[in-house]
Amino acid sequence: MSVFLRTVGAGFVAAAISYVLNKILLPRFRKYSVIILTPVMEEGAKTFLALGFNASVVFTHTIFGLIEGAYDLFPFEEKKVAAFLVSLLSHVIFGVLTWLIFIYSSSWILSASLVSAVHVLWNFGVIKILKSS
Repeated sequence: MSVFLRTVGAGFVAAAISYVLNKILLPRFRKYSVIILTPVMEEGAKTFLALGFNASVVFTHTIFGLIEGAYDLFPFEEKKVAAFLVSLLSHVIFGVLTWLIFIYSSSWILSASLVSAVHVLWNFGVIKILKSS
C-alpha cells in the first residue's frame, strides 16, 4: 500500500477515534475535555497512528485537520469557513511542530507530549477569545 493511502487511513482512523472519544469525554468532563483531554488524545492519536501505519506524520495531521474542519463546516454556513480554515491550519502546524521536535529530540513521545501542551494552550486561547466576543 502506498504512503499516501496509509497516511489517509491514519488520518481517518485518528479522526474517528477522536470523534468517538470526544462524544464520551465531553459530557463527563465538559471544559476540561475541550481544553486538556481532547488535545492530548488527538495529538497522541495522530502521531502514533501515523507511526503505526508507517505513514507521514505531518500529512496525517493535515488529513485530520481537513476532516475536523469539514465536520465544523457542516451544515454549511459562510461564517463557518473561518472555522474550517483555522482547524486545518492549526493541525498542519501541530504536525510540523511534531516533526520538528522529533528531528531535534529523536523522541516521538516527547514530541507528541510537547505538541499536546501547545494544543492545550491553543484551545485555552481560542476558548478565551470566543467567550470574550
